[in-house]
Amino acid sequence: MMTLNIPVAAYILQFTDRAEELANTKLEDAPSVAKRNQKVTDMIDEHFTLTGKMPKADALRFLADYILITDLKNKDVDKVSNEEFPILSVIQMKRRHRKQMLMKDETLDFLNNKVNKQLDSLSRTTVKKAEY
Repeated sequence: MMTLNIPVAAYILQFTDRAEELANTKLEDAPSVAKRNQKVTDMIDEHFTLTGKMPKADALRFLADYILITDLKNKDVDKVSNEEFPILSVIQMKRRHRKQMLMKDETLDFLNNKVNKQLDSLSRTTVKKAEY
């Protein structure tokens, strides 16, 4: 059985720092998904064995980011249309939200102008030309 040589609070902080380092791994240096899963499982088992508790939410988020590193660091702009189950990074989510808001604003502005200036294409009537 493993025992701690440092206080539990210090170990928890050290564990979170290790998890953050893993999450910041470069894409080129990332091992396969199976190896990443195994590493995360081993780290969580070690934490539970030493502390008797599951890791804090921050550490778990960093470990999840490490497992999903290939998806999160994929900078493809058309990720949603190119992949069956895309996972967007925080930056990609912000970009998507910004584009959706711009499109909404432009669409609403266009519709507002059509109504106020009476440019509605449906209200137009066709004029029959006299046939000679």
